[in-house]
Amino acid sequence: MRNIRIIVLFASLLAFVSTLNAQRLGDAVYFSSLPQASQYNPAFHGDNSFYLSIPALGKLGFNFNTSGFAWHDFVNQHPDYKDSLRLDFEGFDKKLKDNNYFDLGFTDEILGFGFKIGKNHFSFDVLLNVETKLSFSKGLFDLIVYGTDYKDKHMNIFDKKLLDVNAYVSYALGLFREINDKLTVGGNLKMYMGLANVSSKKTNVHLDFRNDKIQTLSDVEINTANSFIHWYMTGDNLFKDGSVENDDFKLSLNNMGFGFDVGASYKLNEDMQLSFSLVDVGYIKWKSNANTVRSKHPNTPVEFSGIRTSYNNIGDDIDQYLDDIVDSLKYAFDLETVENSGYTTMVPTKVYLGYSWEFFSHNYLNALYKGRFIGGGYENSLMLNYSFKMKYFQLSLGNTFASKFFNPNVFVSLADIFYFGASFASSLNAADASGLSFQFGFNVALKSKTEKKTQVEDTPKQDVSFLEK
Repeated sequence: MRNIRIIVLFASLLAFVSTLNAQRLGDAVYFSSLPQASQYNPAFHGDNSFYLSIPALGKLGFNFNTSGFAWHDFVNQHPDYKDSLRLDFEGFDKKLKDNNYFDLGFTDEILGFGFKIGKNHFSFDVLLNVETKLSFSKGLFDLIVYGTDYKDKHMNIFDKKLLDVNAYVSYALGLFREINDKLTVGGNLKMYMGLANVSSKKTNVHLDFRNDKIQTLSDVEINTANSFIHWYMTGDNLFKDGSVENDDFKLSLNNMGFGFDVGASYKLNEDMQLSFSLVDVGYIKWKSNANTVRSKHPNTPVEFSGIRTSYNNIGDDIDQYLDDIVDSLKYAFDLETVENSGYTTMVPTKVYLGYSWEFFSHNYLNALYKGRFIGGGYENSLMLNYSFKMKYFQLSLGNTFASKFFNPNVFVSLADIFYFGASFASSLNAADASGLSFQFGFNVALKSKTEKKTQVEDTPKQDVSFLEK
């Protein structure tokens, strides 16, 4: 009966794969015994009585993911000069879909520690998080590169969400408790300090080609705020005369927010376990250098004056080239920038649902569903893997199912002191991969002492009174 249930479960998971639409590789791969697992489900803390993540090295993670294009599509061998590389605009253009995206993320655990008292485990984490998703149309790329020589009468330049950037530091105070032998629950209270944000509320821009004239129709509203990036881009030095400028430092403190994580794990029996968590349910109020880019005349036809730049100049000064594009787009699409007194955004919330089955002692089959709310949309993925777990060594091999079928991953942990994981999308060759991620970290971890329960059987005392007579 148990085998039938397992077959039905995995058949259902495989059938569900066809509904998955996007992916964010890397951070979906973890062992529940690692201290860092509490960042995905606060009900996971392993069997460590105490742990300390090495400052700034407790967890370092990087990942990127695209809608299908790879580095090799844009930078490849020159057809005439075999020893040289080229920027292949035409080849890249052929790989693009009508709507495309580029997803970039970075995580650094600045500080983390935790300790266990009885059935309670307390933890504290400071994390730097960067989550960025850029969406763009094929029409925008064609317009910037090739200009307005089109036969089509209508072209989508921006559609729906353009850009969503979230850079922030989170402070998390956590507690998890073993309710009984089957149920464990946990939660984190969080405070956020925002560093930079771009939030696209409306980004609808279209071009109409009529009577040899080109008209722009736009309805754009993009909020932006930053503290650290503003300081960096303007060239101001945070340290002047050996001291920290208070005005610059306070910029980060103006972007504050609060949130929480909640999670639980439940043992169905001795071999199977279910887990569920919601991570980063919260908000940030952005006030530092807040601005809004908006349409001057929403949905009103404006004569299009063209993009005043050429990709042939990209090799001269890349910074100037990008500045020219921004200025030209704002002028051509009838946009303006105005000051904003402040706005509120939700932190990208993640949903995790996991299943683990132990068989033949030390061997596991795992399934993990992940969803993420970002940029006004929802993306999801499903990971299936096999794990081999010993006390001081753990190995996991699996695959993430999302918009593409082949996305292998590997994860290794040594006594919870060092761990490393990597994922590839579409190809094991980094240049041909449409996604790549990795994470690693170092901890100081002390294992909890296992208390061996001994059963003492009370034996009735023998009546030896006859010996006294």
